[in-house]
Amino acid sequence: MTEQTANRFLDRSRPIRVAAIVTARFPENEQVFAYEMVRRQSDWLDAELRIAASETSDPLATDASTKAWLGHGLFCQASDLLQAADAAHFRATQPRRLDALLDELAHVLHKTRDEVLGVFEVRLGVSIARWLQGWAPDMIYSFFGYAGSLWAHIASRLLGIPRVWVTFAASPDDVGTLLLNSLHARHADFVVTRDSAIAKALGGDSSAGSRWLDMEQSEWEAKLARRVAERLRRQEPSRTRADLGPRAAFAGAAEASMRGSKATPFLVAGAERTGSNLLVEMLSSHRRVQACGELFNTEQIEQGKLDCELPTGVDRDEILSLRLRSPAACHQRLHEAAATLGVAACGFKLLYYHGLAENRIVEHLRALPDLRIVHLVRDDAVARWISQMRAMRSGSWWSAQSDGQKPRAEAIELNAAETLLGLEFNQQMVERFRATFRTTPILELSYEKMTADFESSVHRVQLFLGLPAERLTGLSQKTGERDPRRSVSNWPALVEAFADTRWRGLFQEIPPPDGR
Repeated sequence: MTEQTANRFLDRSRPIRVAAIVTARFPENEQVFAYEMVRRQSDWLDAELRIAASETSDPLATDASTKAWLGHGLFCQASDLLQAADAAHFRATQPRRLDALLDELAHVLHKTRDEVLGVFEVRLGVSIARWLQGWAPDMIYSFFGYAGSLWAHIASRLLGIPRVWVTFAASPDDVGTLLLNSLHARHADFVVTRDSAIAKALGGDSSAGSRWLDMEQSEWEAKLARRVAERLRRQEPSRTRADLGPRAAFAGAAEASMRGSKATPFLVAGAERTGSNLLVEMLSSHRRVQACGELFNTEQIEQGKLDCELPTGVDRDEILSLRLRSPAACHQRLHEAAATLGVAACGFKLLYYHGLAENRIVEHLRALPDLRIVHLVRDDAVARWISQMRAMRSGSWWSAQSDGQKPRAEAIELNAAETLLGLEFNQQMVERFRATFRTTPILELSYEKMTADFESSVHRVQLFLGLPAERLTGLSQKTGERDPRRSVSNWPALVEAFADTRWRGLFQEIPPPDGR
């Protein structure tokens, strides 16, 4: 489906990018008027628009006109591990901005800096800011909502970009909300209110030429667009700014280099259920390859485990310690040990999520001049999602059976909103990975082509890594049946839910099995 292949993290066809943050869920029927408002602003600015959110609305309860807005979405899922990594990212790259933000929020929330970072909405706002950093907006709009306005404030302060805040109510009786709204009013570049009473409550001035605008005035939207355009003319556009963009979302100094090594460093990367276990296993059977598996698996790091084969002579405890202190040094130690043993290529597997949760390994990999990446993708995004959900619920991620028997596919029910968010977020991670490593040699293989012809695919991988060709073997097998849709108990409901979305081509009625 061509509408899913465009890379929103790379396309710079328009000079201006506008991000809007309205509510946690997107798109919602009752918020369409706000989407339309910011779209009119984007049209006047000749800008590209994205609406950031952390959840998707239930597509079964969303009308067709609202679903059409999905193409404008930019989703950042909540995760404790990612939130910790995102806070660490801004602590390392923007310490002054982060401290200033925490001080501002500590004052209005009556908390310490550490307590502020413990507030879920703040942690999620920091993650949304980092996700937006990869897209590189020039301007942020937010509307009236507690969470949306807070997240927009966080993103604007951390990324150093201007912001428009539109508010409809500010009750003087609600001291907590009023304090937070006063924070937005002080720091937003433009404040749009509905009447003078709100402006007065927040200490604003709606006189001509000020940063305050009253929605009761005629043509206020056009006036706002003109003022925003003038503000944007004074700053460098995102497409040329060095501090924003997909690679900047992992900005940092490389800790190690492997230039001159006789062994080629490689990475097998992708999402879950893309055939990475089988490919790594087959590469491990090559006499001149050292494949270390999921070296930076976040769950194993938390548990202090290391489920991978180490080069002969490498101390396991040393690697566990290095992995925590310096992922780059950990990788370099393994690589040097493998090269000493005469291997031609040494690498490991990295899932998207593991790379997002561990900033330092991505920073290190981006800086390696000789790195080669085998990027695994899956054309059938729905089949990948079904497989992932089944594996998560069963705890069975791979099969090493040699008798040719596949496990029976148990019936599974999928939540429509969770499925929609999973599809959207994974597609964004694919695009972001491509953008982050766009200057690194990459061989991209689809799961479908690889499983249809393993021998040819593995031969391509060997050539790409500069390996002498060998016949490789592996014990892992695909899990589940040929068409995983048959194991989804509520498939007809999903077909209905996705009928008016850009994913509709992957949600079709299931034909009867062959021979029936």
